[in-house]
Amino acid sequence: MHSKEYQKLLTDMHKSNKKWGSEFKKAPIPKILEDAIEKYKPKTILDFGCGKGFLTKKLKQIYPNIEVTGWDPSHGTDLQGRYDMIVSTDVLEHVEPEYLKETLFDLHTKTNIAQYHLIACYNAVAVLPDGRNAHLSVYTPDQWQQKFLDSNYKILKENINSKLKEKKIKSKTVGSILAVEYELVVEK
Repeated sequence: MHSKEYQKLLTDMHKSNKKWGSEFKKAPIPKILEDAIEKYKPKTILDFGCGKGFLTKKLKQIYPNIEVTGWDPSHGTDLQGRYDMIVSTDVLEHVEPEYLKETLFDLHTKTNIAQYHLIACYNAVAVLPDGRNAHLSVYTPDQWQQKFLDSNYKILKENINSKLKEKKIKSKTVGSILAVEYELVVEK
């Protein structure tokens, strides 16, 4: 689902940058995700691309009867097993474009019931050490929708969220960007 070079880069980013992969440290569980968990009543959830595991920990606290597992490519292990529900937040836009179709297919095969995704549709402020923007796969919500449909997913619910987000460089605000996010729940 990713190149070995990119996996090493992600591992190094997680080790050297305490903020990398910690977006959900203080954020609430998205409402559409709560609704999907209530509807499908999964026994297992995979937090795909869990970063430092903050969302994984929250899900375990809120849903103690659900087996919640976190996986991130920076862990250096292959993704194994099947899960009733797969969740990703701010992950799919980080997948290398040449691996995106394979990633969506792999997630499809590892899902028993449904998936939830929150996808950034804008360039990140962060730049990778190799000079690329941290959001490698930036597409519009319509383009993301088509990618899921092309991968044989049934889209059950979707939202497009937009907000002004401060653009900071070394903790200094240098402007703002329009941050568009595509949020969806899909079934196999």
